[in-house]
Amino acid sequence: MLCKRMIVFISILAAVAMTAGNAYAISWSKDPGEGPGDWNVAENWDETRVPGADGWGLIANGGTAYIDTAVPDILAFSILGPSTLEMRDGGSLTTTGGFGDSAGCGDTTDSTLLMKGGTLNLSNPDGWLGVCWAHSGSGYLVQTGGDLICAGIIVVGLDSTSYGSYEISGGSLSLAGEFQIGNRGRTGANGLFKIIGDDATIDLGAYYMRVGTLELDIDGGISPINVGGSVELNGRPLDVEFLADPAFQSIPIIVKGDDSPVNGTFGGKPEGAAFMVPSPSGDIEVFITYEGNVDGGSIGNDVVLTVNAPGLEMAPAEDAFSLPNNAGPHPQTISLPEGETAVGDVLVTLTYDEAVISVDGIAPGGTATIAQGASSVTVSVSAVGTGSTSLTAAAEGYAAASASYEVTGELSLSLASADEPGTPIEAGTPLILDGEYILTVSCDPAVPAESSLELSIAYDEMFLSIEEPAIIDGGNASVELSVTADAATVAAGIWGPPVTVTVSAGGYAPASADYAISFEPGDATDDNCVNVQDLLAIRGQLGKEGSEIDELATDVDGDDKVNVLDLLAVRGALGNGSGCPQ
Repeated sequence: MLCKRMIVFISILAAVAMTAGNAYAISWSKDPGEGPGDWNVAENWDETRVPGADGWGLIANGGTAYIDTAVPDILAFSILGPSTLEMRDGGSLTTTGGFGDSAGCGDTTDSTLLMKGGTLNLSNPDGWLGVCWAHSGSGYLVQTGGDLICAGIIVVGLDSTSYGSYEISGGSLSLAGEFQIGNRGRTGANGLFKIIGDDATIDLGAYYMRVGTLELDIDGGISPINVGGSVELNGRPLDVEFLADPAFQSIPIIVKGDDSPVNGTFGGKPEGAAFMVPSPSGDIEVFITYEGNVDGGSIGNDVVLTVNAPGLEMAPAEDAFSLPNNAGPHPQTISLPEGETAVGDVLVTLTYDEAVISVDGIAPGGTATIAQGASSVTVSVSAVGTGSTSLTAAAEGYAAASASYEVTGELSLSLASADEPGTPIEAGTPLILDGEYILTVSCDPAVPAESSLELSIAYDEMFLSIEEPAIIDGGNASVELSVTADAATVAAGIWGPPVTVTVSAGGYAPASADYAISFEPGDATDDNCVNVQDLLAIRGQLGKEGSEIDELATDVDGDDKVNVLDLLAVRGALGNGSGCPQ
């Protein structure tokens, strides 16, 4: 016996159905204890008549009806109590009326529509498919195959005291109108839309979450919800589980076909949020965006999950090369995650700057192969030009890995007298005070023709003067710079260790050399030895100032006067100098 709510519900169905003409209900009468029955057998219905276009089918006795062939069109159908309608391969049912209801519920008992195959076509654009359309109880739509076509809308869960569940793992759902989880006009409806794996095709006119949950069981992939129009999420829950450890990085879950953004976000998952998803090997971190662009639209408005998938690994033997002596080749190993071997050949795409390095003759964008059963591949990296680059390895199902390389050229210095430019002076050789020299800075490799190389030269300006700016022009491998040993410094009596000249430039290893000034303080006679001859020379200049002082370095202390202080300075340095007897 039906309760009051069920009677009211059937009365509503009847009232809608009657608007189409002389419609009436035909009830399923096959004894549930006898098992499932064929919809198309008249004896399974009261009045011994299969429902037709002037009525609707009512399954409310707890039995199961199946459809495995084409049956007559009907106005509508309803499934009440613990009853079931099962669509099988070869079955075809079309409703034409203004109201189509699957899994309509009684007060507390369940009802189910099973889509295993065939085609269920709800053809009226004003029609509704309600998964638990009653005000209490539970209703279920489980689709593992077949084609569900609806020109109207689908509502999963009607009211605060009802529960509706649509689970799809295969077949196709083609909906022209809105898919509603929880009814738009209700505030407390409960619904669940669950997608398992990636074998289904889901096309909706719009997707609206009122009160309910989207649940995704990702098994190697997930069937995305393709939506032609608006998407409203309203902070409702998204539950995700990996049934197998993911071997991919980006997982589209909602793909919008129009140019409008997604309205709202899933509860607790704002744009860019990270959350943990269970998998057989443990929790995996997942990121969400509502601004993906899976379909190449004019804006990013797709909902995409990104998995921190296990990544490739790279272990270069070294990451700093220099030309020309250390150009390579250098081994670079690209490995699968630790403990993993390739089930089939894994193609690894390589990207890098070919102006800086070359990789085994593989052009940028080309592939190396980790062979089946292997865990790595080793390629040879050679330096071809100076600069920095990253070698990035990417393979389907793995996070990319990269190794950074810094390739430098070599600089060298050569100093020669301006009078004998072809005869280099060895580093450490004393320079003559006020002498003129040529410093040649060379680079290997040469500077590319379309650019220039600016040199940075460091030295103690108290002892040397070097021509600026120092630039090697494009297409050249050297530049000559004028150098002068600083006489003023020596005359002031400032003496120190050999002068170091260091030249550096971007993309090249720096070069340096040490040079010394040939005079000791007080060597007024320029014989590389401070001795009595210097004292005599100073005596001969005593009392002179400024321009009166001759060219000998007799003003030892640099005060522009030759006096007793200079004699004292020389006396303290007697015996110094490379020309003194040892």
